[in-house]
Amino acid sequence: MIRKSSRAAGLSAGAALAGVLTIRYPALFAACALHSGVMYGAASSAGEAVLALRLGARTSPRETARELRQAPGASMGAMPTLIIHGQADATVNPRNGEQLVEQRLALADLLLPDGSPATPAAEQLIQSGGRNYRQRDYFRNSTLVVRNILIEGLAHAWSGGDPAQPFSDGAGPDASRLILDFLLQYRARAAKSSEDLPPGLGLATRVG
Repeated sequence: MIRKSSRAAGLSAGAALAGVLTIRYPALFAACALHSGVMYGAASSAGEAVLALRLGARTSPRETARELRQAPGASMGAMPTLIIHGQADATVNPRNGEQLVEQRLALADLLLPDGSPATPAAEQLIQSGGRNYRQRDYFRNSTLVVRNILIEGLAHAWSGGDPAQPFSDGAGPDASRLILDFLLQYRARAAKSSEDLPPGLGLATRVG
């Protein structure tokens, strides 16, 4: 059973699935982390999927967000999201990470139109585990909407994982630690029923 305090995370196809779940069932999740994935609606056919992996999605992230919002009977939302991608990923082009950021920001703007658009903080260059990574946070009305991490030299693999396993890179930074530190800051507000929960960032409150 998924509780309203759940968080979702995944790598590659798992990141795509986590993205779908958290957009379409926002009442169940407080935050999510997407490692080396693609945006929601990146492809509608096998051919488009191959192209998206190689070059990024041909569809506009902001247009896809608008279509989601306008779909009849739509139940969708946005929440604090951590996006991690390897700069040297030749399997899922890093352009996909950029599109994930753009789509998540667009969803936040559409779902909470009563405030200013999300604005980025200054980019940080951080060294960890023998690699540099660039981190940029995006805030909307002082609330963190998206944290984007781009890891230099990382291919299509879990950063800081067990090098004996497939799709796992032993060099840092430790993606598991980055994800846990991010996700455990958030929990979903208690509600009597799912109908009491508005879609979007209002579902999550920061702990501490």
